[in-house]
Amino acid sequence: MPRMPRMPRTGTRRATASNGAAQDARQIWVLRDGQPVAIAVKTGISDGRMTEITDGDLKEGMAVITDQRAGAASKP
Repeated sequence: MPRMPRMPRTGTRRATASNGAAQDARQIWVLRDGQPVAIAVKTGISDGRMTEITDGDLKEGMAVITDQRAGAASKP
C-alpha cells in the first residue's frame, strides 16, 4: 500500500551536516545602490517561513532580496 503524503514538519529544527554540526552559515542578497550584493550571515532558529539572523553584516533597514523575477531578454 502506498504511503500517504505527510504535512511538513515545523518548529525550531536546524539543518545539520553529515557530521552533525549545525549548518548555520548562509549567504543572503541585499540591494546596495540598486545592485544585488551577497552578504554572509549566520542563522538561528527557523520555522520554515521566518529565520533568526544571529550574526553577520545584515543591518536594520537593508533591502533584502526575497524573490527573483525573470528579466527582459537583451537584444543582440
